[in-house]
Amino acid sequence: MKIKQPIQSSIRKAEIQSVSDRFSRILNRWLTDEELTKINEQNIKEPQYCATHEYCDPNEAICIAVDELLNTSDWSLDDPFILELITKAWELSSQNQFVPTNNLTERTSR
Repeated sequence: MKIKQPIQSSIRKAEIQSVSDRFSRILNRWLTDEELTKINEQNIKEPQYCATHEYCDPNEAICIAVDELLNTSDWSLDDPFILELITKAWELSSQNQFVPTNNLTERTSR
């Protein structure tokens, strides 16, 4: 049985930013402006819970974002690098109200 080695030992800010932007773009394609507004309002009220779960499967969206960054789906949530990458990218996306950082002045088009 082959044990997967961690992809990388330390996470870089650029990787977090990339996954965050990809994740936010996916959610912007999947959700309406009204849904995103409700999500952001709810997230402010309850910061320990992400309201995206009420409207779509954000776990799928973040996995797609990681697949795109790594150019593979051959990764595992058991990898501490991946877990940290997902956690930090999700937090950044939520802080930016799911607007990609290079598009903070307006919502992405659907």
